[in-house]
Amino acid sequence: MERDYDNPLYNVRPEHVLPAILIEPLPAGPGARVFLVEEEDAKSRYYVIYELHRRKLRPKRRLWIERRKLEFVRQDYFDPDGRVASSIRYAAPAALGQVVVNTGVVLERPPERYTLRLQLEPKSLKIGRDLEDRHFQLPVPPGAETITLE
Repeated sequence: MERDYDNPLYNVRPEHVLPAILIEPLPAGPGARVFLVEEEDAKSRYYVIYELHRRKLRPKRRLWIERRKLEFVRQDYFDPDGRVASSIRYAAPAALGQVVVNTGVVLERPPERYTLRLQLEPKSLKIGRDLEDRHFQLPVPPGAETITLE
């Protein structure tokens, strides 16, 4: 598949957006390669966690946690050559009960030349609510054939 570089939005993919919204847990166990460093800039000091590929000594992902408030503020994903494939910044954390949600997310994809800004409205988010079985039912569209696989 070729990318349409004339319109970068044609290159937006769910696999780019989903990790920005649903943050992957760090790997655990004997094969996990994770290490922590401390960094600072003019504004803050950070704990920076690097996740390496299991078989290569190259970064897979980098996560920034602001040290004073222990807020998750950024993560980067790297391509196999070690270049930044996705840079994701988080802002405006809001407490919803006992859960903290970042309501501002900026996703930059340098290879595809696009930036996506997401703004979540905290009042409209509902976390931990019970879902009924009807929420998981998909109606069969009119004229569709149902095939049961064994």
